[in-house]
Amino acid sequence: WSGQTFVRGIRDSGAPSLVSPTPAADPHSSALDDRTMVFHRRNRRSLYSSTMNDPADDLLRISMSHGLPRCLHAVAELGIADALGESPRNAEELARETGTDAGALARTLRVLSAEGIFEVRDGAWGHTPASRLLRSDHPQSMRSFVRMIGLPVYWRGFEYFADALRTGESVQEKVVPGGYWKYLTENPEAARLFDEAMMGKAAGQIAGVLRSYDFSAFGTIADIG
Repeated sequence: WSGQTFVRGIRDSGAPSLVSPTPAADPHSSALDDRTMVFHRRNRRSLYSSTMNDPADDLLRISMSHGLPRCLHAVAELGIADALGESPRNAEELARETGTDAGALARTLRVLSAEGIFEVRDGAWGHTPASRLLRSDHPQSMRSFVRMIGLPVYWRGFEYFADALRTGESVQEKVVPGGYWKYLTENPEAARLFDEAMMGKAAGQIAGVLRSYDFSAFGTIADIG
């Protein structure tokens, strides 16, 4: 299965399915847009939570769920949220500005919209609270964090998961000889992305931590390690 064939479809029953793109699955169809939004409103569940009763469907969904984060990684890497701005735009406009294929981009946005990331409005794409966090200029931007998790140095580790399960040992050396910190030392762009990712992650979490815990008893607080 390729990235293009991983598409969150809408069955007559309203349950999500994985379908290959066909002319009937054109995201610019108003009927499809309406059905997608109805599904989105009624079924705000993650792709990773069960929305089906058939165990075989659950296994199919989980075994192919790698496509969802890859859609998110690619959209963050290509700056789609930045290109979208504040006004809804259709896939052709976004594709021209970001150097992507309009059809592939539209299908990818459909996948993400089923999870509340972007939404379709009268045949054009608009932001949701989640997709706004993919903007570089958002004060709590998660774009760098998402891009970092999409780096091969992170993603490829899962290719060897079965090896780790057999041996109980880390497979890091197979993916990052010398360790992750050595990799960052030798790859300045990845190191910059890591720093931005940590700042963005903290910006999104600190407010909640401060609301949940009384730090007034401490004179000095340090984050070490």
